[in-house]
Amino acid sequence: MDEQYIKMCNCPEIQDKWEPKVGDRTDCGIITNIINRESIIVYYDRSGHFPEFGFDELKWLPSQEQLQGMLLTPSIGHYELVENFWDFVWGLDNEADLESNEEGEYLLYRNINQLWLAFVMYELHDKKWEERGWTSE
Repeated sequence: MDEQYIKMCNCPEIQDKWEPKVGDRTDCGIITNIINRESIIVYYDRSGHFPEFGFDELKWLPSQEQLQGMLLTPSIGHYELVENFWDFVWGLDNEADLESNEEGEYLLYRNINQLWLAFVMYELHDKKWEERGWTSE
């Protein structure tokens, strides 16, 4: 489980947009059934069980496709979205945002989901990720 991605997703800008659906990934596993807001069945990754959770007990971890969907509009299609993403990545301060360790791994954004989430938060909310959380630009 990507603990940093969970931490990055745990913000009102992401969680308040969530309308749970079967197949959504959460911090507890993948939703397999939704009875109501107080009875959401999740395939619990760590044990193979199917416990029941209330909506407020789960944190949504949007997929890359879901993140991209937050930015697609009738005026911004896939091509322009990818172009804007490229501009965002190219504009990152390599020393602060994409500092790498000896193995060349980036330390602030460790995978593509974290990087796409950072792009979404920047585009929609003018926020930037720092180790302590989201900050306004």
